[in-house]
Amino acid sequence: MVKAIRFNLILDGNPVRNLEGLRKNFNINDVLRYYNNGLLKTWLSVRGYTDSLSKIESISSQDERKIIRDLVNIFEIEIDSKQLEESLYSIVFHKQWQTMLSDNARNNFQHQEVIQNYCNGYDSLLKDMLADKDNMALMKNSMRQISENYLGIFKYHLPSFYDEFMEKAPLAIFVSLMNPVLREYFLSSELSNKFSKDSIKILEVLRNIFDLLKNHLKTFKGDTKEYWNVIESKGNKFMLIGMREGNFVRNAGKDGEKLSASDVNGKFPILDGIDYMSNNPEHEIGYLEV
Repeated sequence: MVKAIRFNLILDGNPVRNLEGLRKNFNINDVLRYYNNGLLKTWLSVRGYTDSLSKIESISSQDERKIIRDLVNIFEIEIDSKQLEESLYSIVFHKQWQTMLSDNARNNFQHQEVIQNYCNGYDSLLKDMLADKDNMALMKNSMRQISENYLGIFKYHLPSFYDEFMEKAPLAIFVSLMNPVLREYFLSSELSNKFSKDSIKILEVLRNIFDLLKNHLKTFKGDTKEYWNVIESKGNKFMLIGMREGNFVRNAGKDGEKLSASDVNGKFPILDGIDYMSNNPEHEIGYLEV
């Protein structure tokens, strides 16, 4: 009987000999590629991991997002669910984008066809966001793709984008403000005053805007006795949505900083962790995780 030849998988640039190494160096792109070309099954077989192999062979979905979720579960990869969903959308879009570029090159498309494909790709992102308006992972990925690949068309579409999405899918507007490139366009455009006024009007009754984002909004209220209270630790980014007058906020542990409601409302600053100061137990601050 011919002995099966063992080989290593290369994950995230590192040779992997066992399941422990696979978990330690798990890279979604690499593992998905090995799954698609069959090397993952062969590696599991020659290494004697029959249980994992059986689970891999039971995957029947053709949807790459579902396949990746299955792979993460099978190999017991510890990953934040939100981070995973954002990664899934990124991977699928990147493959679609590369396919479009390859098709353009292979078919030697004329300028008009290339432009049409470009516009179709942008329209597809907008339609997906409108169809799934409460999907934070989809919103983050779509706005990232727009900032990286469709900024040219977005700049001219911005006024219409604001009007349509503020009415139909407002989460997209707030996610746009989390993106450093798109944020600059929003806050430096003629929409800045309009957006600020709209937001301040809503903030007259903070609960309205908080309800608008309730599925994703984080809030805190409490009397901190005019001391700084750490409500979110340093190392995580958060965009402030609004707070009441008489309270203060700063980047976690940043001595000397003291942002008031006028520094927050309508400006949506992004902080590294959050320290909060209040002397009113009923006043709430609301923010989104970036």
